[in-house]
Amino acid sequence: MPMAFLMGWIMDALFSAPAQPKPDGIFFNNLRFSEPILFRWASPLAWSGLYAVLVFDPACSPRPYRVIYFGQGGDLSSRVTTAHEKYSAWYAAAGGHANLYVAFHWLPTSTESQRVSAESALVREYKPQCNVVFNPLASLFFGGR
Repeated sequence: MPMAFLMGWIMDALFSAPAQPKPDGIFFNNLRFSEPILFRWASPLAWSGLYAVLVFDPACSPRPYRVIYFGQGGDLSSRVTTAHEKYSAWYAAAGGHANLYVAFHWLPTSTESQRVSAESALVREYKPQCNVVFNPLASLFFGGR
């Protein structure tokens, strides 16, 4: 190995900025979800938990993802699929499958009421565009939801 190459490599190693650590998940309401992955590559385990459907959005900070839907289930492998009742809304919001991501928060020993409560809190906080929130008082005053 030429001495100049070796000296250059040593200098780079000593004086270069340290590599930035890779993110290890994404947080919503202090809950750590997995690192977002493309929806079409997702194959979740048959565990219970929460999931966040996201779109890549460089305007978002600190991570370039915008949540468009929160869900929960006792078997996420059967919920996080293209057969989901909201998939067409997710697809439209993302502008196609190339921009559609998902992240998971596993709760393997949770009850349905615990998951529903956590999901409701996330929806209230983030107001994702594809979650429909029923307001029972709205029908009294506005004739709908």
